[in-house]
Amino acid sequence: MTAKLLDIKTYESTPWGLVLFEGAMGVLFGSFFLAAGGWTIAMLVGFLGLYWLITGLISIGSIFIDSRKWGIKLAAGLLGILAGLLIFSHPLWSAFLVPTALAIIVGVFGIIMGLLKIVHAFTGAGWDEGLRGVVSLILGVLLVSSPYLAPKLIPTLLGAVLFLGGLIIVVMAFRVRRAEKEHAHHGHQKHR
Repeated sequence: MTAKLLDIKTYESTPWGLVLFEGAMGVLFGSFFLAAGGWTIAMLVGFLGLYWLITGLISIGSIFIDSRKWGIKLAAGLLGILAGLLIFSHPLWSAFLVPTALAIIVGVFGIIMGLLKIVHAFTGAGWDEGLRGVVSLILGVLLVSSPYLAPKLIPTLLGAVLFLGGLIIVVMAFRVRRAEKEHAHHGHQKHR
């Protein structure tokens, strides 16, 4: 059995609209990061905080739709919400924080989120989840090990990761929609 990069099993129990929303948010925020050459690190981390908050809520919400692997979903969701709320609860602190310290914080969250996504991939979530986890882990390690490069690297790297990850999820949303339609069509034919 060959593994697919875009494994529909990751999203098969999630309504396609939620999958599309998550992907669109990744593309939107990725575009902001790529276009944000003159923005400060604090602004970028603010957008990242919003992204983490939204994906954390989606992760927790998905537990009520499909309770399989609820522990990993809950941990990733709570971590995303916590990271988002920390950034929003300290906007002035974040705005004046030394970029190197901010890079380390973002890097640590990236490492933790990456590890959680990799574990989730190995428990059946699919290669796309594992790929996002590896990218998040690598970026987190780079930020922690080279925080002085962060102000120049974060916008481009994070933008590229969010944009590409968002595109992958958008493709998955349409695959989930097609699968839902096929399932509904086959169910309708059985009742005839």
